[in-house]
Amino acid sequence: ARVRGFEPPARGVVGVARSFPPGARMDGGGLSSSAAITVACVMAIQRVNEGAAREKKRDERDVKESRVREKETNDVDAARWRVARLARRVENERVGVRCGVLDQASIVLAERDALTLIDCARETHARVKLGAERDEDEEALANEKKLDPPPFRILLAFSGLREALTSTGYNARVEECREAARLLLRVSEASDAVLGDVSPETHAREKERLPAHLKRRAAHFFQEAKRVADGSFLWRRGDLNAFGALVTASGVSSVENYECGCAPMNALREIVCATRGVFGARFSGAGFRGCVVGLVDASEAEAARTSVFESYTAAFPELARDARAMLAGTGDGARIIEASRWNT
Repeated sequence: ARVRGFEPPARGVVGVARSFPPGARMDGGGLSSSAAITVACVMAIQRVNEGAAREKKRDERDVKESRVREKETNDVDAARWRVARLARRVENERVGVRCGVLDQASIVLAERDALTLIDCARETHARVKLGAERDEDEEALANEKKLDPPPFRILLAFSGLREALTSTGYNARVEECREAARLLLRVSEASDAVLGDVSPETHAREKERLPAHLKRRAAHFFQEAKRVADGSFLWRRGDLNAFGALVTASGVSSVENYECGCAPMNALREIVCATRGVFGARFSGAGFRGCVVGLVDASEAEAARTSVFESYTAAFPELARDARAMLAGTGDGARIIEASRWNT
């Protein structure tokens, strides 16, 4: 029997999520830390449960959330998508962030030195190697070598500002995008329509019906979708300069159309974009706090890192104690590391 007013302690991923302090449950650095922790928990718990009773049937809510009907197979990518969906549910239902599945899918589906294209609505993905088009064109040249190491590094510039997404305008922006979708589709307020349900043709035809702020939100969405398509083409060509320009354009739209960011974040983004060797930069994540991420020429990466840190901390000395500028490479998606290998 359950005692009235008593709630048994939460277990599993939910228990981990609840263990973080209210309002700042996970690191607020803007690098998908909450998604990374939750994905790790899901994968660890799955591994622990291996050999125990297999899942008898899929969670009905999980099936409803998925826009595709996948067969229960041993397909690795299908299993990764399932991890992403479970991790998203933790953030939606327990952490209180109305996020989609992009962060979680990026974490589990990534491949070293490849661009990962993700369709969150259809739960499909593809991986594109830098310069793949050029490599295909020159395949007949036996002596042609692929770029190794890659000619770029990833610059992570942390503003020193930390704030949980639940206390920023993030959830409000999600609702504004939903409201824009309902108006564009002329459906009731009870509809769960999202901008992904709106065709570019419908948006072009109906956008003047939107209030000014919702028009900007929708513009950001459709412009971002085009930048993704264009960016994939440029990445295949190996054109980092043009690809970087799209990254920068995305950052500008985040400020002007999505209206996120703040004075330090906006200044940091501008500093990174103006730094020698940087192909392009934008906010990492929602942009209300956290990091700016930049794509930088590998040969000038260290000088760029130093320049960004010095310029930003000089402009915002009150944030200098927590601010950071780091260089990173790419990596494969989340995976289990056995304790025996870790210890060695």
